Amino acid sequence: MQQDEPTPANTVHHIIHLKDDPSKALDEDNLISVCYECHNDLHPEKGFGQSKSKTKSKRIKTFEVNSNPESFW
Repeated sequence: MQQDEPTPANTVHHIIHLKDDPSKALDEDNLISVCYECHNDLHPEKGFGQSKSKTKSKRIKTFEVNSNPESFW
């Protein structure tokens, strides 16, 4: 597709999230049509497009040991 060409809306987005107000699930004033990518942009909390794998730190964490560990805890 060219940049000037519109992307078809193929997803329905709830303006007010269902978890915030389930009674608005089918309220037409609470629904908008968007494309799949735009819908993902509207939901960054779901982590779309981000890598699911977590990288492990290669650093070694160090700490000083108290002379009496029982008093530390």
